[in-house]
Amino acid sequence: MIYDQSQIVTISYTNYRGEKSDRRIVPLKIWFGSNEYHKDNQWLLDAFDITKDAIRSFAVKDITSWK
Repeated sequence: MIYDQSQIVTISYTNYRGEKSDRRIVPLKIWFGSNEYHKDNQWLLDAFDITKDAIRSFAVKDITSWK
């Protein structure tokens, strides 16, 4: 994915297994719904995860900081 360095943010995130990590992402869209890892309807953030080199969905409620 092509992105500008100014688009990158770092989030502190707790995944569905309870594992905490800092993730460098490029936000793409926020939407309400569910998916394979987030079974209940909730706000989700789709973003390009720079470290994993893939698009991932993050539960907004599990983001504890945004820089």
